[in-house]
Order: sequence, then C-alpha cells, then structure tokens
Amino acid sequence: MYMLENGDKFFGRLTLVHQSDGSGKLTSTVVGPITGGTGKFGGIRGVLRYAGTADPKAGFSEGQWDIEYWIEK
Repeated sequence: MYMLENGDKFFGRLTLVHQSDGSGKLTSTVVGPITGGTGKFGGIRGVLRYAGTADPKAGFSEGQWDIEYWIEK
C-alpha cells in the first residue's frame, strides 16, 4: 500500500527477490502489478518495479522505484 499526502492510496501485489554475493552485500529486485486505489486513484492500474543494493554491515542501502501507471475510467 502506498499512501499519498492527501490520504489517497494505491495498492500493489509485489514479488521480492534478494540475492547475496557471499560477502553480506545484497541486491534486491521487486516487481508486480498495481491492483487498485482509492480517491483519485480509484481506477489506477500499472506496474511497480524496484532495483536496489545494500550492505547491512556498512549501514548502506540504495535503490530506485519505477512506477508505470494509467487511470482507467
């Protein structure tokens, strides 16, 4: 669930894959459909994607979300 400042929400069903390189560093990939929303996002559909890396020992994490969407009438 994602909530915007005005209280509207949209929802996704996500699949997450974590991989470790053996040294404790992680890569993460997330993908899934946007399944609906509330308020102005009542007819939202689309795809959510995330790619990121992390090194928990070093306290480091970075990633980027890509949100492709449209509003059905």
